[in-house]
Amino acid sequence: MAKPHITRTFGPIHFEDLDAHRFEDLVRELIYDFRDWQNIEATGRGGSDEGFDIRGFEKTHDADLEVDDEEVEFVEKRIEGNLWMIQCKREKVIGPQKISSIISECINSANTPYGYILVASANFSKKSYDIFRSKLRSKGVMEFYLLGKAELEDLLHMPKYDRILFTFFGISLASRKRTKTTEVKTFITVKNKLFKILGKENTSFTEILVRDINDEHYPSEELYSDFAKKPRWKKYRFQAHNVKGIWLLIKEYYGYYDKLKNEWDYSPLFDLTVFHNMNETEEERIRNAELNSTVRAYWELLPRSKQRMIHIWGLLKFDRITAIDEKGDALNDMLQIYVDYKASKNPFDKVIHVIGEKHDNVVVEMENCKKQKIFPDKIPIKVQGVFHKATPVIINKIIIDVFKENDTLNTLYDIDKRYNFLKENDLVQIIDNEKTDTSYFIKITASYNIKLETYLAENAAIYNIRKMLEKQLGENLNVESFINVYEFQRTYRHLHI
Repeated sequence: MAKPHITRTFGPIHFEDLDAHRFEDLVRELIYDFRDWQNIEATGRGGSDEGFDIRGFEKTHDADLEVDDEEVEFVEKRIEGNLWMIQCKREKVIGPQKISSIISECINSANTPYGYILVASANFSKKSYDIFRSKLRSKGVMEFYLLGKAELEDLLHMPKYDRILFTFFGISLASRKRTKTTEVKTFITVKNKLFKILGKENTSFTEILVRDINDEHYPSEELYSDFAKKPRWKKYRFQAHNVKGIWLLIKEYYGYYDKLKNEWDYSPLFDLTVFHNMNETEEERIRNAELNSTVRAYWELLPRSKQRMIHIWGLLKFDRITAIDEKGDALNDMLQIYVDYKASKNPFDKVIHVIGEKHDNVVVEMENCKKQKIFPDKIPIKVQGVFHKATPVIINKIIIDVFKENDTLNTLYDIDKRYNFLKENDLVQIIDNEKTDTSYFIKITASYNIKLETYLAENAAIYNIRKMLEKQLGENLNVESFINVYEFQRTYRHLHI
């Protein structure tokens, strides 16, 4: 199962870091454009606030009306504006009973405001909202609002309040947005530059030197005691483009892949990328050649349709790249990419196993397949096969001619066990049934019995595979029948005598 991807979010705003008066200041700043105020008073700052922290008078825009003496008191109130009372509670928990108590203590028939706002750093339940509305309606308050922690955070995340968010908490979403814009522009610049250098197609296989931008000792590997396990620079080969970066080849192994069973394996005993190293010593060259020969010999004993090169790819993301040097230097005249290694021991954000050969431009990720133990932990000593000197394989002249003209002919078939004496690593001579001077030697690499239908499915990519089968077995082939398969390599007799 794939690991869940964690997205980057903003953490909660810590209202508890503000003292009571500073919390009142925050609320007052937020309500300035809530109404068209005639006046706002910070009553809580001066003490004796009679239960209210902020008092505001909303303009009514009808103060020029002509009135008689009986309406003077009413008009004076309208000239002063609609009275709003705002209370601020910097408390973590405020329940329904506490809300009811706050309203009862602060609002009575003698000081009923036009509007009332209760602001708190707590979250409110549905019951709290219901009691809040019911109490204020019963007291004749015309407009009322209950703002909790969630509502305050919503307000502070609005662009128009970014200045307030920065003033009280040192956070600016606008500056983060500007930073994100810069990151996107840098991402596009890096991507386009690599497209230009590597080409948009996955065909260049360019060698790239990836370097840690924090390194100070290049090219002196000996100055790092752990360089072998944690290299600060290393050469990789470009493999493919990705929407987030580029895939680079980290390791390459002899492997196995059964497409029908969705199984795979590889031998970690030999990494073929060592052949990319042009600085290996003669001793290393000989040792690598011997180990490669040993592992490859075992790999060649697998059915050819299941032989695969398994690559380990690493994703180098565009946003990790800090600089690109197209020219390189006197020691490494190649593309050099600088990456910040601080976040990890290597420059890669993701590592996958893939089949080396790409079919129809589709890369098969082995993580989606079942890992099946095929390769032993230790490759056994190669057993020399038998040279069947007195028992050549006699086949018709048509096949001999194909053998002679077509290097891709590398498999014998039978359904009557005529070749069942042939085992892996055996050497045998091939001659035609007309006994001409034409003869060849082959070494058997794999032999197995398989259902014809399965064999055709596994080897569907081979051109004219059924036609070749018919030339050797006849045209009336039953896909439900089983055939014997003998895969071989062309060789020379004198190498085995």
